[in-house]
Amino acid sequence: MTPSYEQKLFPQNEKNNKLRLVASRGGDDGSVHINQDVKLYAAILRNGEEAKLDLANGRYAWIQLISGSLELNGTQLATGDGAAISEETTLKMRSLSDDTEFLLFDLN
Repeated sequence: MTPSYEQKLFPQNEKNNKLRLVASRGGDDGSVHINQDVKLYAAILRNGEEAKLDLANGRYAWIQLISGSLELNGTQLATGDGAAISEETTLKMRSLSDDTEFLLFDLN
């Protein structure tokens, strides 16, 4: 495979209170292309705001908290925390602080 490079700015308003797809194998929804079976989402949630992602059977996830605090399926995470997720079909994220920012990887 020929190496490639792609760069794109995703404005904050596209990540506010929702999951914004920023990288995917097919470059879906204006995301950058990545040569892996992964969907990478970015989000910024205000205190009390929620986001949800349904995972297909056999999929895994990783969440990396950049700032703030977050409740993920009942488990609390703080700035810098990461969490590996398996055997779940729905991820429910709720911000516990202002401007909680995180990355969510949907993996095979």
